[in-house]
Amino acid sequence: MYNAPPAGPRERPTKSGGCHEMAGDRLRLRFFFDAGSGTCLWAGNDAARERFDYAVDPDELPLPAHTREYLHALLRRYDESFDPDYPPGPPLWSEEESAQFTRDAAELLDALRTGLGPGFELVDEATP
Repeated sequence: MYNAPPAGPRERPTKSGGCHEMAGDRLRLRFFFDAGSGTCLWAGNDAARERFDYAVDPDELPLPAHTREYLHALLRRYDESFDPDYPPGPPLWSEEESAQFTRDAAELLDALRTGLGPGFELVDEATP
C-alpha cells in the first residue's frame, strides 16, 4: 500500500523503511511495455529502485482510479496482441490497431505525468 510522502524538504521513508531519500529527489520511471510483466513502468534511477525495486507495480503509485484502470486496460490489450502459441513473434495487430495503441499509450503517458506530478520523471521508451 502506498503511503504519500510528507510535504516539504523532510526525509521520507523508503521501501526498506530507511529515511535517506530527500523529498525533493525525483523518482525516474521508464515507460515501455513488456508482454506478461503486468506493468509498463520500470525504475530508472537509484531512488526509484530503492522505493519500488525494478518493475513498478502500478497499484503502488498515487494515481487517480481512472488512470490506473486505463493503464491496466492497455496492459491487457498489449498482452492479448501476441500469439499465445508463439509469444516472441510480432503482435497480431493490423497497422491501424498498432497505430491506435501507440496513440493510446501516449495518452496514458500524459495521464501518468499529470497524475504523478513533479516528484516523478517519466521517460518514454515505448515510442521509437
